[in-house]
Amino acid sequence: MVPLKSSQLTPDMNKSLELQLKDFAALEAIKVQVNNVERDNLELKAAVVGLDRKIEQNFNILAEKLEKRYQSPWGVIYTGLGLVLSFCIAIGGLAYIPIKADISRVETHQRQVDSSSMERDRRLLDMIITDRDKLNLLTGKFENKEKGN
Repeated sequence: MVPLKSSQLTPDMNKSLELQLKDFAALEAIKVQVNNVERDNLELKAAVVGLDRKIEQNFNILAEKLEKRYQSPWGVIYTGLGLVLSFCIAIGGLAYIPIKADISRVETHQRQVDSSSMERDRRLLDMIITDRDKLNLLTGKFENKEKGN
């Protein structure tokens, strides 16, 4: 196609060219606007993805906090039980010391009573044996006298 000079253009052609130039300018403006919208759309997608990641991170942090909050503190429970058990053992030991002293005193007294009672029983047994022997001797003399008479 050969370029035309402006003197060779007819008014209809001139209008047509003007319309085409306007359409071309409008098309270029639309292309620029589309490019701007696409760029803004990409920026918006990036912002949404960034927000999505932040929300996910915050949910993960919140979930960790909730898990830690509702976990049983077994270390604290075992420590408390150990302290209570130690306290009970200490109180029991303190309560047992006087009882043990009383038990040993009673055992000592019981041994003394047993030994004195055993000594008394021996003496009584000796007396019974002696009395029996005397009785046997006497009954033997009486039997001899009766046989002799």
